[in-house]
Amino acid sequence: MARHRTLAQFELFVLIAIRALGDEAWSVAIEQLLEDTGGRSTSLGAVYVTLRRLETKGLVRAMPIKVEGSRRPRNYYRLTASGARELNATTDLVQRMISLGGDST
Repeated sequence: MARHRTLAQFELFVLIAIRALGDEAWSVAIEQLLEDTGGRSTSLGAVYVTLRRLETKGLVRAMPIKVEGSRRPRNYYRLTASGARELNATTDLVQRMISLGGDST
């Protein structure tokens, strides 16, 4: 079985959010999606730190895009090929572990 790096829970959530948001994956949209679906408060600072860490790991890449009415470009994020592989491997592993069943109490 191929080995892959271990993703922290929040890293996994951010990667899933990036995949779900597609062309609209920028920090504020990621944070909002995580809050809306995660049922808990998420800080934008935590999203920024995690995005930088994922970029350093080569799992995402930032693409600065000029937004009308803004002085600075906005970074939109995409999964790299490596990021997509890691996300798929991690979600497959989680599904296999869940399928083991057991007592949920």
